[in-house]
This record gives sequence, C-alpha cells and structure tokens, in this order.
Amino acid sequence: MPTAKSEDEAQVKKTPSKEKIKLNIDKDALKKFRLVVVAYSSVQREHFATRSAYEAEVEVEERAIEVSEEIRKLGIPVRTLPGDQYFYTNLLVDKPDLVVNLVDTLKGRDQLQPSVPAALELANIPYTGAGMEGLIIGNNRNLTKRLLMAYDVHTPPFQFVRRVGTSIDEDLGLPLIVKLNEGGGSVGINNHAVKETYRATKLRVNNLITTYHIPVIVEKFVDGPEITVVVFDDGGKRHVFMGQKVFR
Repeated sequence: MPTAKSEDEAQVKKTPSKEKIKLNIDKDALKKFRLVVVAYSSVQREHFATRSAYEAEVEVEERAIEVSEEIRKLGIPVRTLPGDQYFYTNLLVDKPDLVVNLVDTLKGRDQLQPSVPAALELANIPYTGAGMEGLIIGNNRNLTKRLLMAYDVHTPPFQFVRRVGTSIDEDLGLPLIVKLNEGGGSVGINNHAVKETYRATKLRVNNLITTYHIPVIVEKFVDGPEITVVVFDDGGKRHVFMGQKVFR
C-alpha cells in the first residue's frame, strides 16, 4: 500500500521464522566459478535532481562490498564494478562467470536500469535479478498500474500527469498521494506527499515535475500496512520472504 513516509524513515518489522530456511546449494558448481562481479550504481551528485535523491543511492557501494564479502566467504573470487560508462568494457575484459546485479540507477535515472541486463545478455553473461522487461515495467508506475488493471488486480484509482498546470481529476476523491512515475523507490515520497485538497495536490504535482523533469501519478491514498515481498529461486525451490515496514 502507498504511504506518506519515505524509505529512509522505514524500519522492517522482523517476525521470527517458524522454520530454518534451507537453500539448495550446489557446492560443486560453486567451485567452478573463476570470477563473480558485484555490479552497483555509480553515484555522482550531479546526476541527481535533489540531495535527497542522491542520498537515497549513495550507500550502494557499501552494500556491494558487503555482498562481495559474503561471496568471498564461499571461496569464490569476486570484485565490485560500478555501473558507469566503462561498465560494458570492463565486463568484456574480466569475463565473469556471473554478475550479481545491484545497479538501481545509471546517471541518476531509474529508467536506464534495464541497460544493465541488456549489456549482460549482449555479452552472454549470466546475472541475478530481473531482466529487461521486468525492470521496464517495475520502473514505470503508470505502466505497472495499467497492467494490474488489465488483469483485474485491484489498484487505487490514479491519474497520469505529464505537464505542469494539469487539472486534477476530482473523481479520484481525497486524500491523494503524488508520486514520481519513474522509479521503484521512494524518492519524492515524504510527509508532504499526501494532500487533502485538489489545489494542494496540483501544487505538489507542479513542484515534482519542475524539479525532476519526469511525469508523476496522482493516486487515491490508501492507509494501511506496507509489505515488501522477495521471491528467491535457488533452482530447486522458490523461497518467499516478507517484511512489514513500520513508519515512525
């Protein structure tokens, strides 16, 4: 469910697992890896419209290092690689057996994220995470919601807005939440995102489009818990991990 708080203010409520998770690990296959690359976003302040958007991404290199350390514990050679203009060239030079793809943005744009799996498929290098189609859909809220509607999956009513000055559809009802259309994160979603009047909503829309230069969606705000679900396929079984975000 959409919320009025940012990701930075969220904490995940941990529920004790009733059973120990057992992953299907092929230890013989692990020994065959010559090199695994952990790819991460190359974050430069000038690529982001606001400091908050920059700060939401700036810790990605630390996460990549943490992941690489865990891989190294398995006895697998590993290196980290930023998703910058040299990314594809470095892939061709290193020729890794696998890329753990942690790239969220390229030049500060979520919309360019599908370029990474595209490069990996072009180089015929296996990788983790979603492919091009999944990232294209997941980084476009307008497209995601229209697909949900096409398959009769309930989603709050919304309006897709491209231009400053667009009138807000009053049939949506109040309160409303305004979100950037591009991206899967919470940039632009904060204590000011939920509006109780159409005038305030329009001002918020104008501000976001002017600041980020991308369309927004205006959505009927639905109060309720926000659940993050991760599905991990280990080749033998699909594991589902769920966590509720608690906003304070």
